[in-house]
Amino acid sequence: MIREWRFVGGTGNLLVSLNDIPLYGVGTDEHVVLPVPPGEHIVGVTWRGLGGNEATAAVRAEPKGRYYFYVETGLFDPGPFLHPTTPANGLRLMEKTTRIGP
Repeated sequence: MIREWRFVGGTGNLLVSLNDIPLYGVGTDEHVVLPVPPGEHIVGVTWRGLGGNEATAAVRAEPKGRYYFYVETGLFDPGPFLHPTTPANGLRLMEKTTRIGP
């Protein structure tokens, strides 16, 4: 899960969850890598401490598979929004952000 810097929503912290279990708070210019066993998983992101909207995505994890998502916040609809992206774009975004977590 990757969150690059954006002016809108830039000061808020987002809570990343896996299978409805809250795991990490992600600030701007940060990313987290979540190792998971093969199978069906739900990744999610919501505003930390504020509740409200949660963006989720279903992932069917394959052995040695890698899946990249980036988080976006909006002006009129604060989101957050969770978007899948290509491995090339995901790696590019990860190089620009700081890894948190394991």
